[in-house]
Amino acid sequence: MQAHVVPVNFLAVAAAAVACYIIAAIWYGAIFSKVWVRLTGITDMKPAPLNIVLVLIGSFIMAYVLDHSLVFGNAYLKTSGIQGGLMGAFFLWLGLAL
Repeated sequence: MQAHVVPVNFLAVAAAAVACYIIAAIWYGAIFSKVWVRLTGITDMKPAPLNIVLVLIGSFIMAYVLDHSLVFGNAYLKTSGIQGGLMGAFFLWLGLAL
């Protein structure tokens, strides 16, 4: 049995993880923080440095798994480039949202 090596662009994975972290910080911090505080009743939230690192590691793992699923999906559908990325993103969204 032949093992298949999946090419991983670690720079893209790292960029996706950092972008996910920044977007989540803006979304949950700047945009909906007042609503979140009102609904949860927690007024003083200061995350521990370890929690911040764990969230960033989780974002990196999520981006790594997403990269693999896009590579396998594009290989299965025999697509590449922007068309393959958009098609893969659509089917991932469809599978996760529904």
